[in-house]
Amino acid sequence: MELITKGGTFGWLLLILIILAVIFSVISAVRLWGNSNPPKNVVEGGLMNLLWTGILSEAVGVLGTVTGLYNAASAISRASDVSPMIVWSGIHVALSTTLLGIGIFVICTIIWMVFRTRFNKIYS
Repeated sequence: MELITKGGTFGWLLLILIILAVIFSVISAVRLWGNSNPPKNVVEGGLMNLLWTGILSEAVGVLGTVTGLYNAASAISRASDVSPMIVWSGIHVALSTTLLGIGIFVICTIIWMVFRTRFNKIYS
C-alpha cells in the first residue's frame, strides 16, 4: 500500500488497474475452467483485456515516473540549495510507480500465458 500512496495520482490509478486485472482474471478463469463452454471470441476477448490491463499498467507506471522526475527537476531548478537527500527522496517516490507498473505487467503476463495455454487446449 505504501507504493500506491507514494505514487500519488498515478499510484491510485495503478490500484484501479490492479482491481481490473483481478476481475478479468477471475472472469477468464471461470470461463476457462468452468462447466460452460462460452464462444471462443468471448474467452479470447477476456484474455486480451487482461493482457492490455498489464500493458496499460506499465505505461501508467512509466508516465508517473516521468511526471515525478519532471516535477522534481522543476523544484530543484527553483531551489538555491539542494541536498542530495531531498533529491534522492524525490527520485524514490517517482520510481515507485514504475516498480508497481512493472509488477502488475509481469503478473498479468504470467496469468495470461497460463490462461492462453488452457485456451489453446480447449479451442484448438
